[in-house]
Amino acid sequence: MALSNIVLENLTDCPICNEKFNLPRFLPCYHTYCQHCLKDYIESEIEKHGKSLSKIKCVVCQSVFPLIPDTEPEKYVAELPMDNLALSIIKRKEVGDSENICYPCKRIDITSPAVCYCSKCVEFLCKDCEKYHKTNKSTSNHLLVSIAKIVKETDLLKHAPPVICPEHRESEMAMYCFSHEVVCCSSCVSEHHSQCKTVATVEHAVARFKEKRMFEAFNKNLQKSKLKYEEEIKKGTEHLGQLDHSASFICAEIEEMRKMINKHFDDLEVSAKKQLVSIKNEQTAELEDRIDEFRMRSLMLEDSEQVLKAFVQNASPGLLLFEMKRLKNQHMECEKFIHQSKTLLAKRLLGFEPDKNVAGITSSLKHMGKVFVKGVFDVTRDVPKNTMTLKTKRKNARITGISSFPDGRIVVTDENNCTLTLFDGEGKEVNELVLLGKPWDVATLDRHRCVITMRGLNVLQYVNVNDMTLLRQIAIDDGCWGVSVYGEELVIGFDNKVEIFDFGGRSEHVIPCLGSDYYVTIDNLGRFYHKHHGNTLHCRHVSGKFAFSYYNAELVNLTGITIDNDGNIYVAGFHSNNVHQLTPDGTLTRIILSGMDGIYQPLKLHFSKDFSKLLVANNNGSSVAVYSFTNIS
Repeated sequence: MALSNIVLENLTDCPICNEKFNLPRFLPCYHTYCQHCLKDYIESEIEKHGKSLSKIKCVVCQSVFPLIPDTEPEKYVAELPMDNLALSIIKRKEVGDSENICYPCKRIDITSPAVCYCSKCVEFLCKDCEKYHKTNKSTSNHLLVSIAKIVKETDLLKHAPPVICPEHRESEMAMYCFSHEVVCCSSCVSEHHSQCKTVATVEHAVARFKEKRMFEAFNKNLQKSKLKYEEEIKKGTEHLGQLDHSASFICAEIEEMRKMINKHFDDLEVSAKKQLVSIKNEQTAELEDRIDEFRMRSLMLEDSEQVLKAFVQNASPGLLLFEMKRLKNQHMECEKFIHQSKTLLAKRLLGFEPDKNVAGITSSLKHMGKVFVKGVFDVTRDVPKNTMTLKTKRKNARITGISSFPDGRIVVTDENNCTLTLFDGEGKEVNELVLLGKPWDVATLDRHRCVITMRGLNVLQYVNVNDMTLLRQIAIDDGCWGVSVYGEELVIGFDNKVEIFDFGGRSEHVIPCLGSDYYVTIDNLGRFYHKHHGNTLHCRHVSGKFAFSYYNAELVNLTGITIDNDGNIYVAGFHSNNVHQLTPDGTLTRIILSGMDGIYQPLKLHFSKDFSKLLVANNNGSSVAVYSFTNIS
């Protein structure tokens, strides 16, 4: 397939109907669909889950987006941003496929040959309309491109319309925030990125990316992922051959056994062979399906690689960064899939267990043996399920701290409303305490007491949750962030340090650490875990000795950290919308939760005292998502 055709397929074909887009609309994850396809998809989801459906998943990347219950799908879809890029490419493709007719003239039943194309209006214009377009005040600044310049398909990206902000519909996305790694408009900068350290024009961002060879690095990541898929496909293909070989071996074994016994076993032989063929076909079909699934994702990565090359060479800066974001989302999903699913192509052989009575009384035999599958890796995993969501009665909540008591009660801090809220084990709000200042984190001390870090006041507050009374308040020198309990000591994170206090608030030890330790947790070995700058987890002993660090490109803006009863580490990525599970030595086990599980902008992570539930301050702390485990060691 030619490079230009790959680019056009990626930009103009609907993932649902596989046809050219008809009124293309894109979701917040930047994946585009036909308007009617998206409407039909949402209607089918509502039909399956009921009118109370509160979220939908992107078909491509499985990202989850809120859906107001009882919302009409047609209205919801109509309010999504139009993908003008896809629309313009489809219309401009018509240059080489049909006569070039002026669109404005066509609307008044006049046929005039087109001489140029307006990227803003997404229309072809004749010579007269071109003149009026240039002189009209409202359209004088529109980019007009000669038809001669867009005849070649490879030129389509060079004259693409500007990317329009989905939130501020009239604004061009001409800025880039390095902190959040997003393309945005000037209004977004004022509203959402005013505190970010580095915001630049897309031209400056592309120049910086090229200077640091980031496009080449991402392209290498695509190639590496594609190689992983090719390796797994190769193994799976080899296993298909081994499966056939083992089936042939067993078939011969069955026939040899048949020769040793009398005619009475004819029907049993046929039955055994039918069972063999059935199971072999079932396993073959399953393995081939898995290989096809891996092959499809491999081709997706190959297409992404080609698309990236085309965009780097031909696209405008804004469009390049916009497309790269989409490709990154797609790449992250492929990486997660192969990490969690490569065992699906594990070796599987067929075995045969002869009946014990074959050499005995023939009249008692019911079958010659049992065909079974051996060598298949058990892919059953204890993946936590979202079983509950906790919300306070307050509006605009931002839950930044979570802790729990041995009896199952849960306590949370709400930074925006300056409150401490207590829930029972069933998720029902029991009581609330209004605090004098903004809290950040909370940790339980025993069966009824907890300690709260009050960052703005530079104090620790101790509360009895049974009657929601403030027991005492202790002043500390600096603004405090995360807090964790280690025996009879408090481990508290600050900017550029972690400090150990006794329960009375007396400082015992200071460990210098670079970065802001929004959350800090400690294991039974005295090793504490904290954020080192933006995306790196550091593990140190309370003595200050460094143990290890963890960095992964799929963990963006590290926030919450917690540990289970086996010492496994769980780390949240605020902007990557996921939770990584690590071994006690800091090796990635799996991405245990992601957008497809409902994770979006997670803050605090916390395990219940019995380690059966993982609590996540989700949606930037607007609620607490409770994920339950079934297998607890």
